[in-house]
Amino acid sequence: MSLTAFRLRLVAVALGTAFVTFPPHPLASQDPQQPRPVFRTGANVVRVDVTVTTRKGEPATTLTREDFELTEDGSPQVIDSFQFVRSDGTPTDDRSLDIRSREHAAAEAARDDVRLFLIFWDEYHIGQFMPALRGREVLTDFVRTAFGPTDLVGIMDQLTTLDSIRFTREPLRALARDRGERRPLRLEGAQNLLWLGGVVLAVALLDAPWREAAMVGLAALSWWRTPRALRAANGFTTYPIVEVAVLFFGIFLTMVPALELLRTRGGELGVRAPWQFFWAAGSLSSFLDNAPTYLTFLALGQGLRLPDEVVGVTHAVLAAISVGAVFMGANTYIGNAPNFMVKSIAEETGVRMPSFFGYMLYSGLILLPLFAVVTFVFFRPP
Repeated sequence: MSLTAFRLRLVAVALGTAFVTFPPHPLASQDPQQPRPVFRTGANVVRVDVTVTTRKGEPATTLTREDFELTEDGSPQVIDSFQFVRSDGTPTDDRSLDIRSREHAAAEAARDDVRLFLIFWDEYHIGQFMPALRGREVLTDFVRTAFGPTDLVGIMDQLTTLDSIRFTREPLRALARDRGERRPLRLEGAQNLLWLGGVVLAVALLDAPWREAAMVGLAALSWWRTPRALRAANGFTTYPIVEVAVLFFGIFLTMVPALELLRTRGGELGVRAPWQFFWAAGSLSSFLDNAPTYLTFLALGQGLRLPDEVVGVTHAVLAAISVGAVFMGANTYIGNAPNFMVKSIAEETGVRMPSFFGYMLYSGLILLPLFAVVTFVFFRPP
């Protein structure tokens, strides 16, 4: 396949005059004899790119300026300059071919001898698994053989926004260097596994406020002992955790009245069967944190004077409260702090995430039927 392109550039000088008038100054209106100022423009330069082929469809490369005639509204225009541009992906100088930044790519794309290609990967119609694998193999072979060293290539799909398209080029020598310079897989910063284990032990063995103090101390120790280069390589920032902390601080403040009202008047809801506890605790846990929701409905169950099989309630009621409070936290972004944390991290790295209600629609279509199955299998009414 040949991707060679030839263009003839004509720069024409269009001689024209434009008149720009301005209204008179308010003070000048008192003098009817004062003329209005008139400003005349200069000449305009128009660039025209044309492609000329022979009868056989081959580029015409021997044309000169005298072979062209340029007119505007029937009036002949002067061809000020004439340039033959050949774009076939071959370097015309010794400039750097490796793209170092987005600005460098934009500067290279503005050159006359650089071609720009955008590949659209129609994933919705290519199919999954084997068709997609074969398509990637064909596309890889095409990219390696069809483009020249100076060509800039980008790829996009249906979800790619225009401002996120990146054009680059990678010579074959760079690909060979990638295959030749291989380093063994290794884990750096493994000491953080010790600090993480300490956090787990603190949660399991310590009480407040020593538990919280131990977790803060271990986090500070991890920050101090981990090289800054590792955090930079992982793209680590504090933005996601700060965003989650602020959001859930507001949730915890506003959920206190709702939970207190549930504790005092919850008995009037008529929640007594395990399946009712499952859906009631799960519905509230979808928008509040699961821990206080679990404790609230456990207190509600204990106030019903049910058979004391475990912690003042039956096994079935305790299981229903636990499963509902934990499982249904996946219904929304704010049902569990990790949900929102993952969303924040993904968006910071440029991954598009569904909106709040878009995620609820997506999760509801999948999870609600599963929760209905869980109800009939484990908490079916007598």
